[in-house]
Amino acid sequence: MGNNLDCGRQLDDCKAAIAAHNAVLARLIAEHAEFISSFHELAAERSAVIKEFQSTHENLFTGILSLIRRKEEFHSEMLKIFLDPQTPDIGDERFLRVFLELLKKINPQVETGGFDGQIKVEREASGENGRIDLFIYSETHAVIIENKMNNAEDRRNQLARYVAQSCGKKVSAVVYIPQFEDGEPPLDDYDEEWQKYIPEIKQKLVILPAINRRRKDEQDTNANDIACSFIGGCLKLEGITEPQRYMLSQYAKLLPTMEGESKMTETIDMEFIKEFYKDEKSIETLEHMNDVWGKRKKLLSALVCQSTGYKLKKDFSFYEKKEYPSHFFKDVSDGMCIFLYHDDDNNLHLGFLYKNKTNANVKKSLAEKLEETLPDSCFGDVDDWKGKQPDGYWISTKFSPAEYNEPLPEMEKYFLDSCKALEKAAKELKF
Repeated sequence: MGNNLDCGRQLDDCKAAIAAHNAVLARLIAEHAEFISSFHELAAERSAVIKEFQSTHENLFTGILSLIRRKEEFHSEMLKIFLDPQTPDIGDERFLRVFLELLKKINPQVETGGFDGQIKVEREASGENGRIDLFIYSETHAVIIENKMNNAEDRRNQLARYVAQSCGKKVSAVVYIPQFEDGEPPLDDYDEEWQKYIPEIKQKLVILPAINRRRKDEQDTNANDIACSFIGGCLKLEGITEPQRYMLSQYAKLLPTMEGESKMTETIDMEFIKEFYKDEKSIETLEHMNDVWGKRKKLLSALVCQSTGYKLKKDFSFYEKKEYPSHFFKDVSDGMCIFLYHDDDNNLHLGFLYKNKTNANVKKSLAEKLEETLPDSCFGDVDDWKGKQPDGYWISTKFSPAEYNEPLPEMEKYFLDSCKALEKAAKELKF
């Protein structure tokens, strides 16, 4: 009897502890939600200031840019247009030469030779270690460009991974493009297995900001940037065509608005800081939020996978396997599955699992169908596990939900729609 009473008390104590924990958690969530809501008015005012500034600095690209969430992709595309000699109506090998000579001016160890003959410029160049924003290469040499014009966070071991997948070519330069001159890659934070690439990166590294705020005027040649040093340098070339001049000049006018927006919002930004630090409770709440924000990539990937997976199981006949936690499958035909899951690197994967015997033609058909079905999956590569999984041939496109910067319901809808599109596509495959 005594033992039963003790067990009962222990159970009551556990229930009380859980209830107390849940109450604290609920209070913290409510406080954090209230804290965030208190900044809605300031955030709206900040947005209005930016829109007003943009309306007084309109050109060819401002309207387009306002519709694009991932603005660094727009800038990467613009750089490709100017750097690729094969761009219709705009391409000019002299633009690439201006760029290479600028890199060598900033870092004399950059090699500008080896770029004669046929040059290719790829956007989002895919490989087993990720996707390079811009990859300029000849038969023997390559330039790696990482674009951070929109202040996107550096991904883990990013530049080292790209150097490792340079397709056997000699890396002539590693170009890092922050928004302003004070940005730089976090090389000291790279994992041990990737540190062997750091000496090569440092030797060939060129930090080339979009805008250098230290530039005194357009004639200042000591403060290099994309706007004046590269685009301005191209505009000074003799014999450029009117379409070339127009595109270059319009882009040259767009880039300085980054600095203008930054200056225009300084007053409001200071109001944010005042609110953050107005009392100890605000500081504590902000620290909690900052901690959660630092984990958002992992948490958001898991959350989107769980919430989408629940709906897939409930409404679309998907199922889970014990040996693959947080993997959601649906059998489409004999030997063919589609799947959704999230990995340890905070990515979501959508793709095909083919359980029958494969060959080169089967793999090619799966890859082509995947890319055809999800053409706007701009956050991932076709990723071949190469037989590491025992159940068959896995091939997927990977996404990082944190890069979408969209409300959670919209992300869930995107993945639900994508799963339905993949199911339809899988039924069309005939082997």
